[in-house]
Amino acid sequence: MAVITYMGEFTKIKLRPMVLNFLCYSIGISMLYVPASALVILPQNIHLKISGDYAISGWRVLSMTNLLPGILSVLILLPMPESPKYYLSVQKTQEALDVLEMCCRYNKGKNVTLKSLGIESVTQSNLRRDSLLPDKNFFRRVWNDTKPLLQGNNARYMLLVIGIMFFMFATGAVLTVWMPRVIKMTEESEESMILCDVLKASGARNTSTVISKCHLATSNLLACIYHGGACLAGFMLISVLLICLNRKPILVGFSVLSTLSGFMLNLVIRDELVIAAFVLLVVPTLCSMRLTLTVIIDVVATHLRSKAVALAMMFGRFGVLVGSIFVGYTLNCCCLVTFNVYVAGMAITILLIFFLPEN
Repeated sequence: MAVITYMGEFTKIKLRPMVLNFLCYSIGISMLYVPASALVILPQNIHLKISGDYAISGWRVLSMTNLLPGILSVLILLPMPESPKYYLSVQKTQEALDVLEMCCRYNKGKNVTLKSLGIESVTQSNLRRDSLLPDKNFFRRVWNDTKPLLQGNNARYMLLVIGIMFFMFATGAVLTVWMPRVIKMTEESEESMILCDVLKASGARNTSTVISKCHLATSNLLACIYHGGACLAGFMLISVLLICLNRKPILVGFSVLSTLSGFMLNLVIRDELVIAAFVLLVVPTLCSMRLTLTVIIDVVATHLRSKAVALAMMFGRFGVLVGSIFVGYTLNCCCLVTFNVYVAGMAITILLIFFLPEN
C-alpha cells in the first residue's frame, strides 16, 4: 500500500487517479500469474528427494515461483529515491532538491539542471512548522502521529473511506474465495436454479464424497485465471472512464453494478447468468478499492498519507475478518440472507460514496 502513496507523490494531481489505477494493473496480472504458474508446474509431478522425508515437490517449486515478484520488487525499489514531497514535509529541503535534480536530469537530459531552468529553491504549501523533537515513547508517538487523521475534515474523509473499504473488502475479498467453487458447482448442476439452491444441492451431493485435501482440479485454476482476467479488464475499463469522468461517478457506477448483480442472485437461474451475476458482485468492488484510496491520498497532508492509507486498509482487512465469519456461519443455514446482507452492505457503500469530494 505504501507504493500507492509513494507513486502518488511523484504524480501530477490531475493525473493521479489514472496513474495509480494503471499501477493496479499489476494486481490483475498477479491474479493471472499465480494460477497460470500452478497450471504449468503442478501437473509435472515434481518430486526431488533431498534428505529423509524432505523433498522438493511441485508445491515448493510453485511457492518459490510466487516469491520471485517480491524479490524483484525489492531489487527495483532499492535504488529509487525518497519522495521529494515527503522530504519537504519533514523539513529536509536540500534532500528534496537533490531528488528533484535527479528527476530533472532523468526527464530533460544529463546537461539540464534545476538552476538552468531558473529553479534555485523548492517548497510546498501547508507544510508542517513543528520543530519539536519526536516523542521517545513509541505508543505516544504513534498516537500523536495518528491523531491528526481523526480531527477536522481529515476525520470526515477518513471515516467515509474506512466505511467504504470495510464493505468493499468484505464483499470483494471474502466472496472471491468462493468464485472457483461457484463456477464448479454451477457446471456440475444438472438443472437450472438460483445460486443458493445450487449450493444446497452441491452440499447434498458431496456429503459422502471424500476428496484429498491436496486435490486441485484444473477447473479451479481456470476459474482463478478467468477471475484475474475479469479484474484486469475492470482496471482497464476504469482507465478508459477516467478520460471523461472523475472518480466519484465511476465509484458510484461500479458499486451500483455490484449491488444490482448481488440482488440478481435471488432471481437468475441459468448457469451462465448465475456465474455472471456472482462475478459482477465481486469484481467491481476489487477494482474500486484502490481508486477509493486515491481520495485519501489527495485530501490528506503529505506526511500523513501513508498512515491514512494504512489505517483505511487495516479496517478493510477487518472487513475481511467479519465477512469471513459471517459467511461461515450463515451460508449453510440461510444462504439468501447471506447474499442479501452483502447487497445491503454495497447499498450503504453507494450512500457513503456520495459524501466523498467531487475532485
